[in-house]
Amino acid sequence: MSTSPSSEQTPYPIGIAGTPWGAAEKAAWLSQRSLKRSYDAEVVARLKDGLPASAELFQYGTLDYTRLGLSSYPLYAVRSRSWNADRPTVW
Repeated sequence: MSTSPSSEQTPYPIGIAGTPWGAAEKAAWLSQRSLKRSYDAEVVARLKDGLPASAELFQYGTLDYTRLGLSSYPLYAVRSRSWNADRPTVW
């Protein structure tokens, strides 16, 4: 026997369905967030500590959330120390 989803859905507690969020709704959503894990400890440190000698870690950009009152996050990539820009790459 198949069950169909209910036509009634509980509305999201922030904003009005079908209306884009403004500054107040974004601030309300952000105030409900909490830090769940550490990017530095769980990602960056593992990248830096776990690389073989034949690989290098380099920063190629930054996610900047400082305008939201949050941190910025460096973006890293790993490549061979014998990197050759003339060869094909995979991202």
